Amino acid sequence: MPRCRSYWITEFDLAIPVVGRNPQNDESWLAAWRFGHMWNVGRMSALGGAVGLHATPQGVRFDFLARYRRWITPNTAVDLSPGVFAREVGDYTWVQQTYVDSFGVPFGTYWDATDYRTRTRIGFAGTASIVFGSGFGLNARIETAQRLSPSPSDASNPARPVSVWLGASFSGRPGILTGTIVPAATFIVALVAFATCGGCGA
Repeated sequence: MPRCRSYWITEFDLAIPVVGRNPQNDESWLAAWRFGHMWNVGRMSALGGAVGLHATPQGVRFDFLARYRRWITPNTAVDLSPGVFAREVGDYTWVQQTYVDSFGVPFGTYWDATDYRTRTRIGFAGTASIVFGSGFGLNARIETAQRLSPSPSDASNPARPVSVWLGASFSGRPGILTGTIVPAATFIVALVAFATCGGCGA
């Protein structure tokens, strides 16, 4: 069904978390640029891989993924992409402390956050996408959640083992264009806002 033996992956994704968002370590959106290569291995299938750069409110992270594509029509395909990603994550060490009254008598305990550190952590992710002939696609991503450690006494903020993201992808020429235009437009808007504000808050 494909007309060529191989093709390049040039993608730009935008996604938001719908399950597992952590208010302590806010990743309320994700923008991803990916570059790789695919080989058609039969009439209906292709195999390959890619590397990616993610931007989030918490900074940048990198991913490495393998990809299987199943062609449905000459212009429509389903992609399955398992992989790993690495990022810097801040974390606390929690220590139990004791309340002491003015006479030095202990009367209770509490948890205190100490020793904040930033660590590189490896996560695992899987993405399923449907891609249309125009280069536009829709995707769902499941990944292991990397988050700050909640207080042991904070039962209302439990650790979540996974997070789920939903988003849109742009591949081929649309991927190159949106992956260039969106960051450039964001930078220009921020620059204009800063220039307009000038010494705001000073």
